[in-house]
Amino acid sequence: MESGLLSPPLTEADTPVDLDHTTLLQSLSVKDDPCQSPSRHERQLGDSELAFYLPSRQMGVNDMYLALEFRAVERVMRRSRVRVAWALLRLRHPLLASSVEMHDYHDVRFVYQAPESPDELLLDANTTLNYCAHPANELIDKYVNGPRTLSDSRLSYLTISQPGAGPSFLPTPPLSPSGQSDHSYEDMPSQEMYDYTVFMCVAHFIGDGMSVIDLSKLLLDILGSDKSTCQLEVQLRDEWHMRFGKSTNIPALPVAAEDRLPTLKGKFRRVAAKVDFLRDQQKNIGGQVFPRWQSKGRHISVRSVAFDAEKTAQILKKCKSECVSVSLVIFALCNMVWSRSHHGNKDLPAMMYSALSLRPYLKPAPPLSSDLFLAVGYFNVVLPSFIPKDSDEAKLFWHRARSARDQCFRTAKSQMLPFRSREMAHKRAEQARAWAVIDDTNAGSAPKLKEQPTAPADIFPKVPSATLLGISLLGNVNSLSDIAKAPLFEVKGMTPGVRQRAGGMLMFSFTFMQKLWIVVNWDELGYDREVFDTFWNGVVAGVDEFLC
Repeated sequence: MESGLLSPPLTEADTPVDLDHTTLLQSLSVKDDPCQSPSRHERQLGDSELAFYLPSRQMGVNDMYLALEFRAVERVMRRSRVRVAWALLRLRHPLLASSVEMHDYHDVRFVYQAPESPDELLLDANTTLNYCAHPANELIDKYVNGPRTLSDSRLSYLTISQPGAGPSFLPTPPLSPSGQSDHSYEDMPSQEMYDYTVFMCVAHFIGDGMSVIDLSKLLLDILGSDKSTCQLEVQLRDEWHMRFGKSTNIPALPVAAEDRLPTLKGKFRRVAAKVDFLRDQQKNIGGQVFPRWQSKGRHISVRSVAFDAEKTAQILKKCKSECVSVSLVIFALCNMVWSRSHHGNKDLPAMMYSALSLRPYLKPAPPLSSDLFLAVGYFNVVLPSFIPKDSDEAKLFWHRARSARDQCFRTAKSQMLPFRSREMAHKRAEQARAWAVIDDTNAGSAPKLKEQPTAPADIFPKVPSATLLGISLLGNVNSLSDIAKAPLFEVKGMTPGVRQRAGGMLMFSFTFMQKLWIVVNWDELGYDREVFDTFWNGVVAGVDEFLC
């Protein structure tokens, strides 16, 4: 076959081919011994998982996505190969292939139906894999503003897009009568490259932003491996046999993070931990918010800026000289821009929130168990919301950057962090239950309650705790571009995000392809557009002003 032969069709027109292929796959499947371990596995959602699940049910609030744009050799992106790679991910990380059953507000469960055979794995992967020809910005807009892609029965979804591909492209060939891909077609030595977007969607209650990045790394690592598609299918069968073909101690579902956090023995210590948590919450004082607009609708917009490698190198050098990581200076950058504005009561500080991984604090998991599960805690950074008269703003910026650094370090290194995180997860779950009751009652679909969720009594006086915005610190993700490299890949860009609620706003900061990226998701119908534009332009300009 000529190396210049056009790639398979990637528009919606190939759907009938996919359905026919699925039927053919069923008829030609090589039968393996049936699954010998219990086929149905379930567990209750932990508090953190529940706090994300309940608000997501109607509109998919916080459903995550990652749009990775790159060029790739056509043969490594064919559907038959991607399907095997996606099946391997769903086998290794069963929450991707699980569903959710809600019995009441206190009994919500993950349910995983173990695949009866490797071919069932491929069929399942095929139903959550889509090929199209839309550019990344259209995929993002449809995901965050259109009907929800995910659901209780579909916690993950993968789209491969080749912008510009049309119906003249050849279809992906069916499997050979042996039940495996045609080696001569799949592994021809073509090196012609095309534009692609991997658009991965994952429910937030089964992972976090770094989880999606790690999954994308693993996907590209498998696609770019030296193994042929036939060899990947053999690997899939081997891994299925290891997990389900015989008695095994590999847990089907990962344990909830709260169940792996250290526990305190004794009633006194547990009460002391609650008091410590409440006292810690008293420090979270914030009174700055963006001016809001009341709107019946929502429309999520994405702004993104990437600073070139040369400028990023200067930024990193400057941050190192000031002993502050490039991630943490974003707090100071947003704070200085807001402090220059004329909004809000300047007597109250500005508070921004972020998440941190709880994985270093978890008890060890059994060997080969999945590491895809939600394990995040939260912390706040509180900074003044005014600029003193006649102050040196450059010095003030770095002073506040170091203040943000110190607050983050104190949180991360506190011996009480695991216990505070457990209390916070419990509090967020109770709040989610209370709001779910209200939402379901208004919708006329509230299930019968075993007990009415109630807010805990306030032991300490309430303090203003409004947040300016959330900042997701993804850190250094250059390793993703290191995996997707020549001669098979050429990475172009990455956009992370979530499906926001009305009035939502979330900023992302990370280094990728040796560049500093700042991305923000925001509801443009929920805020004063002029105020937001001024803030965003100030953040972008502030990088040159303070960091270069």
